Amino acid sequence: GLVGLIVVTAVVVPLVVPIEKWQQIAFDRLREETGLVATAESASVGLLPLGLRMQGLQVRDPENRPEWSGLELDLEEVVVTAQVRPLFSGRFEIDEVKLVRPRVVLAPASGESSEATPGVDGPGGAAAPDPAASLSIALAALTIEDGYVELNPPDGSSTVLHGLTNVSSVNIEGGAGNASAKGQLDSLILVTAETSETIAELGWALDVDFAADGSGGTVAIERAGVPGVELKGEAKWQTDEVTAVEARLDLSADIGRLAADWYRPKVIEWPDGVDPSQFGDFRGNFSGEVVISGEVDPSATPEETARMVSVQGTLSDFSGRMFGRADLATVHAEVRFADALLDVDPLRVVTPVGEMTGKYRARPLSEDDARLEMAGEIELAATTELVASLWPALLPLMEEGATPPAEWPAVRGSMEIEFSAELPVNPEEEPRITWTAGAD
Repeated sequence: GLVGLIVVTAVVVPLVVPIEKWQQIAFDRLREETGLVATAESASVGLLPLGLRMQGLQVRDPENRPEWSGLELDLEEVVVTAQVRPLFSGRFEIDEVKLVRPRVVLAPASGESSEATPGVDGPGGAAAPDPAASLSIALAALTIEDGYVELNPPDGSSTVLHGLTNVSSVNIEGGAGNASAKGQLDSLILVTAETSETIAELGWALDVDFAADGSGGTVAIERAGVPGVELKGEAKWQTDEVTAVEARLDLSADIGRLAADWYRPKVIEWPDGVDPSQFGDFRGNFSGEVVISGEVDPSATPEETARMVSVQGTLSDFSGRMFGRADLATVHAEVRFADALLDVDPLRVVTPVGEMTGKYRARPLSEDDARLEMAGEIELAATTELVASLWPALLPLMEEGATPPAEWPAVRGSMEIEFSAELPVNPEEEPRITWTAGAD
């Protein structure tokens, strides 16, 4: 029974499989995944679960390849667990490789070289693999507890992962394999020469089928995203360097949750006299589909890369506090982004004084001006009352000597309005607005 098996294991396993053999199995697995060589201060065998535990592990790259230059990898503990029964027939089947509080710092070289190095692609050959992608693939294949990862490329930027936790299982039979990964990241910090951005609480749950030779695979994404955004769907890739991708994902976003993390009034240049605290509390929802398709070209411009991406979905009940009021406008829209063109049509804006409909079109990554077209009907008396209630907040935006609503003539009825606006990319240029109006 189970007790007998435990007793036999306790007595026989250390004799059948020396600790050094267990350690070598684990190091071979690491080298297969990353090409790196490991050493450990001490190692011991555990029984429940059956496995190898190593302390004081260090990992280095003996070949000093450019993509691993500046590597620092220290781990408090590594645990490798395996199945018991296959050991008695001379087979080693590893269940899991777990890294406890790993610390990884990598300063990859630029990859530029005047001479080709054996085993390393150089001029005239294929591009060297992206070290960040290689490291991501290696980490995804392992179970990690409270990890820290830092990438410092030569361009001066930095990517830091805090609190990385991942539970993974991998199985390879013949020319195919499958894996699953479920985890989270406390924070991701992206630093460039101009900006520093922190993304908190990333999470994922993935199932992967892949070719053992790296020629391609499929990822079924059960869940991926950050607070306020969730993705589900499927992605396919070709070659171990991910030269082509095909992904179709369902996207849902809670704008209120996103705004709580991303809306920062202090970084906006507000006009003199405007109180930033009168703006915020944005809310609403977006649901749609994201498609990413095409060949991956590291030398492509942002606009060329954007042409691989298309988004189509619905924005509903988008609103927020403006000039101290939360009821000034609620927006509903159908949104499409394809071929690097953003098209919002129809666009419907509901206000306390009437409703406007229209469309908006822009190429966000180009020098082309955006265009907004709107038409609708407003109630005149209600408009006067609304402007009067907002007048103190609007004054900083008014020209000197503007007539206050209290001095406007009393009016009733409604007015139909049509207007269009050309919105320059250059913020120093004024919008070009044309409009017509007719009152009943």
